[in-house]
Amino acid sequence: MALGQYRDWARFLFAILALLAAIGLILVPSSTGGLDPTRIAAVWPIVLILTLNVAATLLVLVSLIRGLSRRSTWALHAVMPVCIVLIVIGTFRTLIALTQGQIQLPLEAFGGLLVLSRPHHPDILPPATADDRRRATIATGVMFASYFVPLVLPLALV
Repeated sequence: MALGQYRDWARFLFAILALLAAIGLILVPSSTGGLDPTRIAAVWPIVLILTLNVAATLLVLVSLIRGLSRRSTWALHAVMPVCIVLIVIGTFRTLIALTQGQIQLPLEAFGGLLVLSRPHHPDILPPATADDRRRATIATGVMFASYFVPLVLPLALV
């Protein structure tokens, strides 16, 4: 199939990101372990937001992996916009890090670029129904939100 490499590379990228999100889901709630009870009371909303954020990321990534494994049309149509989100947010994170005198390599952005370098022309993608477009839009929106929240959350702490 012409989309075989595109689908396989996307599945591999999403599997790596899902593994990292699963690790993050375990680490975020435990990150308050050394805090005293009064401090925990002050930061629990942030911990809750980050936990829900990582869980949403994991849910979308697992859904995309399952959809790509089943050759679902919606998942194939979601790969490109999700990869664009990874590239854009990774670029913004890198620019923010540079303004703080840090160097950061946005590996998810590089992965997104590698996936998009595989053949995926619109003429070889299966036609999408309205439901396929809706599901792809939801997956992309949740990925954007879940990657955008950690960028703006430090601003809420100021």
